[in-house]
Amino acid sequence: MARFRFRLEALLRLRRQAEDLKLKALAESRELLRQHRTDLEAVRTEHSSALLDLARARLGPVNAFRARLLHRHVGCLSASCRAQAAQVEAQGAEVERRLAQAVEAARERRLLEKLRERRLAEAARQAQAQEAALMDEIAQGRRRNS
Repeated sequence: MARFRFRLEALLRLRRQAEDLKLKALAESRELLRQHRTDLEAVRTEHSSALLDLARARLGPVNAFRARLLHRHVGCLSASCRAQAAQVEAQGAEVERRLAQAVEAARERRLLEKLRERRLAEAARQAQAQEAALMDEIAQGRRRNS
């Protein structure tokens, strides 16, 4: 029986490598999203703390310079929160895009693997048919000789 050789083996290897790269990019993107979310949470916590400081500053004796400074700080933190939230949203979209790419790469790889399995099964059926034909031929030759 001849050894089965899948002619698209090199392409299958490339598809596996492409899938691995897409999965790695997806993991990196998810890690970056996690970092952005952590940063956003830190900025929100600092913003809440600054708002409390500003509220406390209004309760006691008014120091105009300190109040203006706190108000400016709260404004900067608000802008930072919005910017960080936009980064989280953009990175979330990037994660979704990379996830779609990874799913597509896996689908392409599975398609080639199924094709390989079908061709392997067909080669096995052909080899079995050839072997059966050979056995029939041998059996007929023995009948003629006897």
